[in-house]
Amino acid sequence: RLTALREGANGEQAEHREAATLQAFRPSRLTVTADPDRIRAQGALDLSGKDTVRVDLGLGMGRRPWPDAPLSGEIQGQMSELPVVSRFVPEITQLSGRLNADLRLAGTLANPDLQGELRFSGERMGLATPGITLRDLEATVEPTPEGNLRLQAEATSEGTLRAEGTGRFWGGERWLELTLKGQDFRAVDIPEARIWASPNLAFRLDQDLLEIDGEIRIPRAEITPKGLPQKGAVAVSQDQVIVPPHGEAPAAAMPLRIRSRVRVVLGDEVHFRGFGLESRIAGDLSIREEPGETTTATGELRTAGGKYQAYGQNLEIQTGKLVFGGGPISKPGLDVRAVRRPRTDITVGVLAQGPLRNPRFSLFSEPPMDQSDQLSWLVLGRPMEQTSDDERMSISRAAIMLGAKGSQNLAQDLGSKVGLDQVGVESRPGETGEQAAVVLGKYLSPRLFVSYGIGLFEAVNTLRMTYTLGQHWEVVTESNAVQTGGDLFWTTESGGR
Repeated sequence: RLTALREGANGEQAEHREAATLQAFRPSRLTVTADPDRIRAQGALDLSGKDTVRVDLGLGMGRRPWPDAPLSGEIQGQMSELPVVSRFVPEITQLSGRLNADLRLAGTLANPDLQGELRFSGERMGLATPGITLRDLEATVEPTPEGNLRLQAEATSEGTLRAEGTGRFWGGERWLELTLKGQDFRAVDIPEARIWASPNLAFRLDQDLLEIDGEIRIPRAEITPKGLPQKGAVAVSQDQVIVPPHGEAPAAAMPLRIRSRVRVVLGDEVHFRGFGLESRIAGDLSIREEPGETTTATGELRTAGGKYQAYGQNLEIQTGKLVFGGGPISKPGLDVRAVRRPRTDITVGVLAQGPLRNPRFSLFSEPPMDQSDQLSWLVLGRPMEQTSDDERMSISRAAIMLGAKGSQNLAQDLGSKVGLDQVGVESRPGETGEQAAVVLGKYLSPRLFVSYGIGLFEAVNTLRMTYTLGQHWEVVTESNAVQTGGDLFWTTESGGR
């Protein structure tokens, strides 16, 4: 019986661990005989039913030096009960098939000659992360006359995927040359994405350096993300080692350096739906990676026939591009032009251009009009003069995202670093939408409140100070580039002035 330790309920004390059966065996045998001329090992491992492994190995002795001792023998067997694989590889959720071995050993200790093949024929194999099930699996490993291993594998997941190559992983050597080709292969099938791929890749492993070259075509995809990663999430460092509750940390594996030159091409049926955007995505990227350096990309991704829903309106995306100019893949440039036609004779829209992480926003319209009316037509579908006070506040908040990106960044930065008591958008009674401002405020003492307003549409910034004289009395002063003044207010019990 092959067993593994499994933690008890608390997972802390050794006495709470119990053995879980990985593979049961029937009565089996192994016999070793030796004489001056030869050592021979014979055995039969009875797993269950027809699953057996038979071994017959010999080593010639005599008066030869050990490196010249001749080898002989064979290993034959089959296994169809494969749940043990999932125990060691949690990524595999289900596995059904048969593993057959027919290997013959010859040559010498110094130069062994292995012949035959190791073959796996599988009905299905589930993979947890991509959410797919591979079917009709066929994989073989065959020794070559040069002492290497020849690898071949193929599987289907709607489309086909085939890999073949040669490698060696012993005697101080670790190298592999492998090609991977597929046609309309369903590579991802999870709630957030369904992606089909046609890869044509070449892998070359030389000790600790893995090189990847080729192309991946995405003929179709349906991407529907449900949410963004949590703010402030931190990726686990590659050199982090998880220490089990019992025992020492495992020995660190040889780090793998990656060098890649891969082109990704999107086909005509790649669709994105999420975060208010619904569009077909086209384009291609050439992605490069060097050991120890940031992954870079060249090319562009663009929307085709896209719509963006914001403020209860569907904006038509006339131009939507992510431009990669050879810099870090996480820092593309943005070029977006989205419009709304609230009336047959009026078109209003938004331009977003610049770095993706900090784009510049601006409004435009046909015919030309001032920014407050542009935003009012965009958000509400009518001019500013026909809006209520509450609607003007909604327009002012929209300006933070569309027309006053710098004001938003300043407010967030000061609010977090200085500890402001007030950060918001205000349009005071009697003021028009053009006079809306981002207001930052702070109590300098229990009686003295100071605020600074940054105009959203007009280049007027206002400093205001409010000093409480008593239970009902306040002194308020304001100063900006246009005017300076002050007022004395008396407040009634009902809150009126």
